[in-house]
Amino acid sequence: MIFFTPYLLWHNGKQEVNSLVELDTLLDELAKTSQDFSVELCANNLTALSITVGSNESHVEFYSETEHPPVSICKGEQGTDERYFFLHQGEPSSVWKRDCVSIELARAAMREYFITKTKPNNITWY
Repeated sequence: MIFFTPYLLWHNGKQEVNSLVELDTLLDELAKTSQDFSVELCANNLTALSITVGSNESHVEFYSETEHPPVSICKGEQGTDERYFFLHQGEPSSVWKRDCVSIELARAAMREYFITKTKPNNITWY
């Protein structure tokens, strides 16, 4: 059996995460920014979950090497055609706000993914 330590990755950092307390503490610190940006939690070598931090809304994506399609995008709670702007891996990016959820829902998804290592069930996916 191969041991894998989960880690959180963002545009200018990477840190191992060994508990939900560590995950929440790190997300709290990263959210204290003037620019929204994506953070990616890798809980195993086949999947990852990305959320954006920095505001009250968040875009969520799930990546899997074994599912088809390999990227699942969250279906948002609002039906607006406005754009949500953030940094993804340090580069300017945007998505439709209709593809965003509340930061509370996104963080709950990240906690669920940390525990189960599978696609979170609290998110509606396209």
